[in-house]
Amino acid sequence: MVSAGGTCAGTIATLSCSEAALPAGTWYYTVTPVLAAWVGPESARSVGVVIADTAKPAAPTISAPKVVYFANKANAPVSGTAVAGVLVTVTATDAGGLQRVSQPVSPNGTGQWAVSDFDLSGLSDGLITYTAIATNAAGTTSNPTTATTTKDTVAPTATVSLSNLASNTAGVAETGDTLTIKYSGDINSNTICNLWNNGVQPQEIAGGNAVTVTISSNTLTVTTGGSAGCTVNIGPVTLGANYGSLIFKGNSGNGTPSKIGWNDGTHTLTVTLGTRNTASNTNVAESSPTVAPPTGVTDTAGNQAVGVAPAAASRF
Repeated sequence: MVSAGGTCAGTIATLSCSEAALPAGTWYYTVTPVLAAWVGPESARSVGVVIADTAKPAAPTISAPKVVYFANKANAPVSGTAVAGVLVTVTATDAGGLQRVSQPVSPNGTGQWAVSDFDLSGLSDGLITYTAIATNAAGTTSNPTTATTTKDTVAPTATVSLSNLASNTAGVAETGDTLTIKYSGDINSNTICNLWNNGVQPQEIAGGNAVTVTISSNTLTVTTGGSAGCTVNIGPVTLGANYGSLIFKGNSGNGTPSKIGWNDGTHTLTVTLGTRNTASNTNVAESSPTVAPPTGVTDTAGNQAVGVAPAAASRF
């Protein structure tokens, strides 16, 4: 038992009493008659008198993911802290408040709370606003706490085109001809070469036997070695035409080296053919080259890049 602390405690001589400033909770009363030295039996307990907790609980903290992308849109991690004994309701709303989703969560013994399976699939891409509100046992709510993030679930596309150096023969793969892979979005260049940094120009691998371009019939591959220092993730390019079996390498002491360059502003990777170490190929007609970016080549949000058909036919 806990004493209410008001005038309805101990011995009273009146037929009624009142309490002042009762702490929040549910209170019960009993009456025991007393006459001189005689003490009668204690009465049954009264019905509960509920005193609501009108004090607002402290606002919870909230930490949201920097970006919601394709891989985590159905299980976006959101976490924070709150006072013990409250229920935290987390709500995510897309731009304009058109769609929203809420999820309740109870803090653990140390006040930590986390929602690891927050499904934001139904929210539109763009700005996402998270709101966390704590509610105590009496139903009193805290001030809201907000955080924002960006949702981007659109896979960047890659389009390939071949270009013949003006002084070369069209349809024959020769030194100086180029292959470009243009991405539709802001690609994380570090996923193409782990030594490259986003936003840094120029990005290039060339010289010292660093880049070898191999054409085997309809397929072009790029490998690196020597002073390159990284494995280039480009994926095999399907040329759409049979160029034969060719190797383009070269180095500073033996012909023109092949090279790879990245333009961060245009999201374009350019492969330039170096000196051909094998016999020339036969002339081919224009074709529609394609590429399947390997797993791990992503945009800055984390979405995996995918290949699409080129807008126009091309050739070396």
